Amino acid sequence: VWIPGLDVIRGTIYVLMIVFILRYIPVGFGAIAPALSQIGDELDRGARISGADWWTTVTRIILPILKPALFSCFALLFIHFFKEYVTAVFLYQPGSEIIGTTMLQLVAQGDNGPVSALATIQVVITAVFVILARRVLGARIYGCPRPRPPHHPLWRCHRRQRRLDHRPLGRVPDAAGPFGL
Repeated sequence: VWIPGLDVIRGTIYVLMIVFILRYIPVGFGAIAPALSQIGDELDRGARISGADWWTTVTRIILPILKPALFSCFALLFIHFFKEYVTAVFLYQPGSEIIGTTMLQLVAQGDNGPVSALATIQVVITAVFVILARRVLGARIYGCPRPRPPHHPLWRCHRRQRRLDHRPLGRVPDAAGPFGL
């Protein structure tokens, strides 16, 4: 479809960016929707009663509440964008390649060495990003946030998890029950 005025961006990286954004809007919204649904109308009404306008309400109340969901959404979309090549195959032209289309071209030419090198670079970048995102978000494998100082309210969660990880197995009761009957 030809649209007047859009010839300027045809075959550029900007077309790929627009298409990736449009394709992954549902993924991003799915990451943010649970946090949005937990924000009640009372916050907005309370801010309006206090004299705050829309911009102040969003920047001082809503965005701080949504910050963890926005960081998670960014991390999820970064990983999706970085591994995406299906959409780009149809839209790229020489000069607007991304790592996925370059790898596909090299595989088609039978050049496996550079493909392995690019795949290794892709895995390393993704791993570094995931590690940094987990540190920023405070995520841990066990579900508790990262260790906190004892005065922090989440310290009990970390202490409880550590206690659960290192608890002794104890005596296993036999089939007769705990009283030996």
